[in-house]
Amino acid sequence: MKMKTIFAGALACAATVALAQAQPATQAPWYFGLSAGTSTSNSPDSDAAVTGATTNSYTKNNTSTGYKVFVGKQFNQNFALELGYVDLGKFDVKNTVNGGTGTATSTSKHAGVTAMAVGIAPVSERLSFMGKIGVMASSSNSEIAPTGSVTVSGARTATVSEGNLAYGLGLQYDFGKTYSMRVEYDVYAGLRAAANWDRRDVNLLSLGLVVKF
Repeated sequence: MKMKTIFAGALACAATVALAQAQPATQAPWYFGLSAGTSTSNSPDSDAAVTGATTNSYTKNNTSTGYKVFVGKQFNQNFALELGYVDLGKFDVKNTVNGGTGTATSTSKHAGVTAMAVGIAPVSERLSFMGKIGVMASSSNSEIAPTGSVTVSGARTATVSEGNLAYGLGLQYDFGKTYSMRVEYDVYAGLRAAANWDRRDVNLLSLGLVVKF
């Protein structure tokens, strides 16, 4: 948690300095983007814990497919603001208990609206390095599916809506004045799909197309 706080603070400082020192760009284009890639979650075993089980064997599907769409405005060569929507996919934790007499499988899904400040550092005429920090208004859903000897008391589904820290790094290559390609690594921190679940980070490594207008 300390390292995430330091990293987030560094990105915020970089974006502030870029905005204060950058010279106005010759144009401040709006742009639209679509990215897709691989999302990963560090889902804990506790997502599928079974009270009273004498033995537990966990298997996890912590990889999914995620995508995001976004619109932004670049105010100068070093600073932009983006508003977007991201879907991080679905993750599962399966717990086989008591030598195989029953199972409990938890499924979590995460999506939400994002608002990001983007610091841009041109490396060349066409290539730029980006650092982003902002917030995610997340909506996460969970479901517990028991089989065999496992029973679930209370609700089997839950939804959590809250605000979360979001940040990331990326590279953008401009093909011309209209089209660009991005490679990005984003972190959506402290997500949970049920009020009593442990928080986890979900990461998205994506490739995207940007169209300026």
